[in-house]
Amino acid sequence: MADGELVKPPPPPEGGIECSLNAGNLKSNTAITFAQVVQGRPSKLLPPSLDPSSFSLKPISIHNGKPSVLFKASEKQYLLDKLPYVLVDKFSHGRPDFAAIKAFFSKLKLQGNYNVSQFDKKHLFIVCEFKVDYIKIWLKLSWLINGKPMRILKWEPNFSPLTESAIAPVWVRLEELDLSKPFIDSIWVCFEEDETKLI
Repeated sequence: MADGELVKPPPPPEGGIECSLNAGNLKSNTAITFAQVVQGRPSKLLPPSLDPSSFSLKPISIHNGKPSVLFKASEKQYLLDKLPYVLVDKFSHGRPDFAAIKAFFSKLKLQGNYNVSQFDKKHLFIVCEFKVDYIKIWLKLSWLINGKPMRILKWEPNFSPLTESAIAPVWVRLEELDLSKPFIDSIWVCFEEDETKLI
């Protein structure tokens, strides 16, 4: 092999996309793409129909003068139906390192699998396998990790890091509701404003 000649990396293992690279073993004449470095195994949370290796790449187009990937409404709805339990974790006052975040979530003793991924330096996404875990995390609204407050927001399809979700969990106590009687079709809750607060 001549100096400067590029060596093709080995193909990914059969039936998977797991790629394990050790920077200490790489030689200067080995060509490895960025995609091969960041490529990992499929998440346990993703149903087989969402396995990244089963997708074909969508074409890049131009929208408002910028490169874009366009999705049909049916494709968007399909993804929403497959991943219903997604929350946004927001760190407004600095974020602890990822190891501390992983340790924090492991202490919560969630019943199912979960996946924490970074959106930007202030926001993380957490995908829960079970609704009970989703509710457990969301109802707390904020947590403290290594002295850094983490606020929990409901993820919405039109999520933007510049705005916050207007949806929040609310506890409602209905003292005179008799649970032994059949449930009524709907309950109307009205708020009245007094001098100090809404009740």
